[in-house]
Amino acid sequence: MTTQGVATNTAADARAFPLFAVWLTVAVLLFSAGGLSVLASSVAVLGGPYHPTADKCQLDDPAPEGAAMSGEQRVVTGGASSWPVGYACTYTMEDGSFRTQGLDDWTATWLAYGGLTAVLGGVALAIGSSVSFRRRSRKNGR
Repeated sequence: MTTQGVATNTAADARAFPLFAVWLTVAVLLFSAGGLSVLASSVAVLGGPYHPTADKCQLDDPAPEGAAMSGEQRVVTGGASSWPVGYACTYTMEDGSFRTQGLDDWTATWLAYGGLTAVLGGVALAIGSSVSFRRRSRKNGR
């Protein structure tokens, strides 16, 4: 059948579009779940009454044996860590050396990197299904 000089194959389009819609829906779900996972890991790491700084190291972490003290507080710096996702504390030791301790909990790491993988998978699936649908449409004369 032709419409305004353009050949169409409605039977082939009818079969191709539902498959494209399914893959696109899966891609959107992957992208959304991955985004929520990355957001959850961010909240887990950055949430609470303080940010991953030296304050968190002063309050939560047990100091390693031999950590230097300045009055009542340990000599420590802290900051965000990307592996594992969370925070890391660097203690100044009494002998002048430094020791870095990170989080023992890998939950935020699994959420963050699993979420990023899902987001990238969703984007790749959306692009792949779109390209496949366009090729199929061109092959069928559209």
